[in-house]
Amino acid sequence: MKLFVTIALLVMAINLNGKDVDKSSETTNFTILSSGYKIVETEKIEFNRIVKYLDKFYHIEGSVSFDDEGNTLQTISEKKEISEDDIKSISANMKNEDFKSTLFNDQQVVLVHFVSKDLNSLRTEISHKIKEELVKNDLWESSDISMFDGTVNLEFEVKDWNKALSLIYKFLIEEKIIEKCLIGKRVYFEEEDYNYEVVYPIDYEGSFYSY
Repeated sequence: MKLFVTIALLVMAINLNGKDVDKSSETTNFTILSSGYKIVETEKIEFNRIVKYLDKFYHIEGSVSFDDEGNTLQTISEKKEISEDDIKSISANMKNEDFKSTLFNDQQVVLVHFVSKDLNSLRTEISHKIKEELVKNDLWESSDISMFDGTVNLEFEVKDWNKALSLIYKFLIEEKIIEKCLIGKRVYFEEEDYNYEVVYPIDYEGSFYSY
């Protein structure tokens, strides 16, 4: 009997330290602490952001523009892990370098882009569930679904970008579809014209159809 109990306790200890443990509290740790934008060329936006992800802090710089086919094109110029003590000085430098939290329009819109067409048939259900979460947290303003040539984009106008981004990320994790999506935020380079900065994956580079 003692041997059985000892083995059972050993198995529990192994499971607690192994890969099968639920790490939802860790994997839902995604917050944008600070972000800024400035226009460097026609229709090209440079971004500068500080992110907390999986209990680490990152400073990420890059740009968003359009490719020759009109797709959103994002590149990363620098990504580095920083300490919490660095945040204040980096944020101050962003202001000194004329990065602004918004440019021409204060409208806050979050984009969920389906990378995998496997999700296309679930677009209405997923959009509705995200809306429910946003409404529950008093963040929702409006939402929309667009589909073109097999590409699906869900758009949510929200009251607080950063809170909504963290909430939507957490929802996609829980639904086990985060790896099939991009999460972005709308940035205006003119009063009515805009592009999207992909904030998750945090170091995303590439192009996609965002309209």
